[in-house]
Amino acid sequence: MEKHKKSILFLLILISSICLSSDISNDEKLQFAIDEMYRMNYQSSFTLFNEIAIDDSNLFFASVGMLMSKRFLMLEESGYSFDSEILIHKVDSISNNWNNRLQKNPTNEDLHLCIGLLLGFKSRLMLIEKKWLKLFTSGYNSVKYFNKTIDSNPENYDAQFCIGMYNFGISVSPMYIKLVTKLFMNDPGTKSENLEMIKHATIKGQYLNYEAMSSLAFIYLYFENLPQESMIYSKLLVEMFPENPFYSFLTCLSLLQENKISEATLSISELKDELQHLNKFIRQEYEYRIIFLDGLLAIKNEEYKNAEKLFLNFINRNILELDHLHAIACLELGKMYDIKGNRKKAKTYYRKTISYKAHFSSEHMAKEYLQNQFRNR
Repeated sequence: MEKHKKSILFLLILISSICLSSDISNDEKLQFAIDEMYRMNYQSSFTLFNEIAIDDSNLFFASVGMLMSKRFLMLEESGYSFDSEILIHKVDSISNNWNNRLQKNPTNEDLHLCIGLLLGFKSRLMLIEKKWLKLFTSGYNSVKYFNKTIDSNPENYDAQFCIGMYNFGISVSPMYIKLVTKLFMNDPGTKSENLEMIKHATIKGQYLNYEAMSSLAFIYLYFENLPQESMIYSKLLVEMFPENPFYSFLTCLSLLQENKISEATLSISELKDELQHLNKFIRQEYEYRIIFLDGLLAIKNEEYKNAEKLFLNFINRNILELDHLHAIACLELGKMYDIKGNRKKAKTYYRKTISYKAHFSSEHMAKEYLQNQFRNR
């Protein structure tokens, strides 16, 4: 608790010094606003982004950051039931204005990048609304702007990160998505090439280096089934942003996947202690995530009855944002039933894993165990 008080006091002093000092440039304020967002100080980041956007209309990322912070504020206020249409209308209004400015300055690198980011943000909102066609269209259009950014500056690593992420998503998508993409766009390249683009942004990105690190932690854990690689980034992010439980959660899950049970048990306990400092809706989400971690820990400790109870509790709640965890929970239940000799029930949960169509490594493993019974190796 004392650590948190000191951290809050330091941040308040730092915010005051930034707002009051004429020696702080808008570029420095912008970086601080980005840091605040990753610290989950969303009201602070929103206010700073808004001030910068008003003061300098050419710092386009400030408007992008303002919308991102607003989304997090709405999540804190309403959970995932927030009205995303409000943000979608704002995205459309800003992007229309920026496109008009682009006609007068068609080679503006930052403007191309930030219009692409707005459209990418819109795709994220479309995912919540399950508007799949609009999601694809918005994502497709965003990549066109990122490509134009790179045409202006081949070393814009933020744009490279965005293209790498989009293309990586294509590389793990069903075949029909890959065919449609090749028909309308350039060859998305190989998975390893796209991962390299994302890695470059962790070091050389201007605005999106933290996002690149977060993305690699997520990709290596859920898509590549490489928890050790994931922890390179998640542990670093925990050090940088200890207030943000997402990185602690990724680290806990990676430790469990690596069978580092003692370290995982301690990390989960520390994560539980941090929840009291979170907003109501964010705390509820992480309490839900911890049910999942406790279920996986029970599996690792061969406490199968407790694991079954925890996982069934977890998967009976429907949160689209956590489908990837639902899929893992169903996979683990399937494996548990195979170990107990209940092959029929195991197959039921392998099929349920596949039904999420999340295209993570859990789906590939479920398909394998559906054909070949899981053995507790």
